[in-house]
Amino acid sequence: MKYIWTEADGRASSIREHGTNVPSARKRFLNEVSQAKTFVEALPAGTHAITSKRGEGGYNSKSESTNWFLAIGGYTSWGRGLCKDQAWRSSS
Repeated sequence: MKYIWTEADGRASSIREHGTNVPSARKRFLNEVSQAKTFVEALPAGTHAITSKRGEGGYNSKSESTNWFLAIGGYTSWGRGLCKDQAWRSSS
């Protein structure tokens, strides 16, 4: 998983989520994953492209990470992915 954002000059940048040690960012990420799992479980078998309906806000406080606070501070995140091969589904 990656967090992707747009720089002031319009360039897209990203960082790998697992490289962060910011509790609030990790909580936001895990919440997004949980929402995606819940949504996908209600879909019929097959391949589906999914995207969040709307972004959700997050904030990296200075006490969690000065670097993340100064670099990003507040942000909006949303999920997008591809669900394939739902072999975990029960065949009953």
